[in-house]
Amino acid sequence: MNTKARKALVAAALSGRPQIRGAFHRRGLGLGDCAVGILHELDPLHDELWCCVSIPSVIGLSTATTTCPVEGCPYQDGETELVIHLNDTHLWDFLTIARKFPEEKDNVTP
Repeated sequence: MNTKARKALVAAALSGRPQIRGAFHRRGLGLGDCAVGILHELDPLHDELWCCVSIPSVIGLSTATTTCPVEGCPYQDGETELVIHLNDTHLWDFLTIARKFPEEKDNVTP
């Protein structure tokens, strides 16, 4: 995750933006966004139906398999999916994801 993405999550938290679980967006219902929903807004090609198409290259997430940073959790997947996992399974808030998500890798696969 790059600095731009971390700053977007921090800004969402500091502005009091509601965080939801199990869906990308529920803004129309006044419910909020998940962490990937916030990051999705950074993608200039974002589309409500295909929200994860180019997110990895825009926000510095790798498609390589990454292990969950929560001790004892066996979850492994690409980093976009890991953000969803941390948001939904471990209930990490925007600030925790921004602070504790693994550093951006040198070679990010789009």
